[in-house]
Amino acid sequence: YEISLSPTGVSRVCLYPGFVDLKEADWILEQLCQDVPWKQRMGIREDITYPQPRLTAWYGELPYTYSRVTMEPNPHWLPVLWTLKSRIEENTGHTFNSLLCNFYRDEKDSVDWHSDDEPSLGSCPVIASLSFGATR
Repeated sequence: YEISLSPTGVSRVCLYPGFVDLKEADWILEQLCQDVPWKQRMGIREDITYPQPRLTAWYGELPYTYSRVTMEPNPHWLPVLWTLKSRIEENTGHTFNSLLCNFYRDEKDSVDWHSDDEPSLGSCPVIASLSFGATR
């Protein structure tokens, strides 16, 4: 599906229904809640520091900066994350080298509408997104 067309290009979404079945999804969510080193980071907007309304964890060989927040390298992928990464790569034909995990604890947690346009992602980044837990 094409979801937007702008001067910088076309944004597309490909859906993979049944990519993870319900039983496996429940197990994966349990593993992620237990094993991911979740942190609440501080964001910066207009020189005001605030707690981001979600927990995050970064996996990748290099640091990652967005919204003036830098996450240090973390090459220690959990086995469940490595398995999901491999499955995504098999299904999409794309190779991924990093992962940003977001944990939304309740209806108060969120992420603003945004573009994944950090220079470190390249000029035409491909983003894979999985969601576990409550239905959207």
